[in-house]
Amino acid sequence: MKMRINSISGILLCLVCLTVAAQDIQDDFADGLQGWGNWKAKAAIVQFQHDAQSGRSAPGSLTLILGPKNPEQSSACFTKHLAVQPGKTYTALVYVRTEGLAEPASLSIGLQGQDAKKSFLGTQVLSGKVENSQIAPGEWKRIVYTVRVPETGRWENAAFLLCTLAVKGSTEGQAWFDDFMFFEN
Repeated sequence: MKMRINSISGILLCLVCLTVAAQDIQDDFADGLQGWGNWKAKAAIVQFQHDAQSGRSAPGSLTLILGPKNPEQSSACFTKHLAVQPGKTYTALVYVRTEGLAEPASLSIGLQGQDAKKSFLGTQVLSGKVENSQIAPGEWKRIVYTVRVPETGRWENAAFLLCTLAVKGSTEGQAWFDDFMFFEN
């Protein structure tokens, strides 16, 4: 009887893990920074904020404010851990808007493999990006990136993708991120 209970517990645990990994995520940032962290290069001069007034489809967005005199190649990003399974394909997308960023600045959505303990697997950062010069003033521009998590090599132990919503290449300015989505294809 004890073995049967352990087996059932194991099966339930596996089902819970599969359910978590398969969850779609939609975040309009109406509730602020909930579930999002941040990171910045050591020398970066940046503020991470929730803008309750600005948004693409409704009020609420995440915003990075660079400068003044942020080192041009210093990057900064919002971060979130996304549960995944090797062999599955996922899409991440977010909308961005900018004001006062330099023309060579880039905005990106990056994904990097992590294990169940959220330790890096040593995989490259996979990313989709847009150059600030491609964004018209006041326009929300979509960034989309689709990835198939490999089942071999370093990726075979992937349990999470560390997602970054990043800005790089400007000494000052502001970038907004809104209407984030992550889903299995």
